[in-house]
Amino acid sequence: MRRLIAICYTFTVLNYTNLIMSHSNKVIHSIETSDGSRCVDVFQRPDATFGFEEFRRDTEDFRGWFSVGNHSNTIFKSETAALTEARGRVPWINNIVEW
Repeated sequence: MRRLIAICYTFTVLNYTNLIMSHSNKVIHSIETSDGSRCVDVFQRPDATFGFEEFRRDTEDFRGWFSVGNHSNTIFKSETAALTEARGRVPWINNIVEW
């Protein structure tokens, strides 16, 4: 799991989506599809609030991860609340994570 977090976050920063995933946000969960085409990062902001964002990448395109969900500005008071909302807004997560 830690390896996936580093990979997803690194590509996010390299693709200039750092407005969405600030350098100061800490990714605490990274959920990726088995084919590596989709990823959801759950993160904690410096103000101790939480959020999440959905990303995609094309395996033949080496530019990395691209934000597709527009969820990162939603603020949650807890990690659990962010994960629960991600589950509702990003349906494919339910096929990967057991709740």
